[in-house]
Amino acid sequence: WRAVWVDTAQKTAEHNDWSVFLVGGLGYDNNLYLIDLVRGRWESPQLIQTAESVFTKHKPQTNEIGALRRMSVEDKVSGTTLIQTIKQKNSIPVKAVQRSTDKLTRFMDIQSFIEQGRVFIPDDAPWIAEFLSECEAFKADMTHDFDDQVDALTDAINDTLVHPYGLFD
Repeated sequence: WRAVWVDTAQKTAEHNDWSVFLVGGLGYDNNLYLIDLVRGRWESPQLIQTAESVFTKHKPQTNEIGALRRMSVEDKVSGTTLIQTIKQKNSIPVKAVQRSTDKLTRFMDIQSFIEQGRVFIPDDAPWIAEFLSECEAFKADMTHDFDDQVDALTDAINDTLVHPYGLFD
């Protein structure tokens, strides 16, 4: 199965965080495969349009690569607006993600799956360089510039590898 994991940003200025839509899926081998990533700074109307566009782009034509089951969105600030709008339109199955731990703790909980080689990324996608750069820059002292892609990756690993049967929570 596949899903879209979303980390939204509150503002669109150059120094602000990014919004990220990470598409990935759990393979038959119980590994996570990242398929696509869309990153940008959007105000609410464009964020909603981007969500719909990403989901439509990856909606399966066949189940050959696994059904696209939902979009998981962090339920705070602009994410809450996105969740409410999507639910109101009833256009995308959406799961509101609640946070109970800090970013570093969440990352430490999934780090072993990365170290075990259970997360696969495409060789030649246009987003790979920025994705890897952000992941490598992520620091425990939180001195890195951005961690939005890391947040989406953490959610994806948590859903597929840590709690693979919690899909319908």
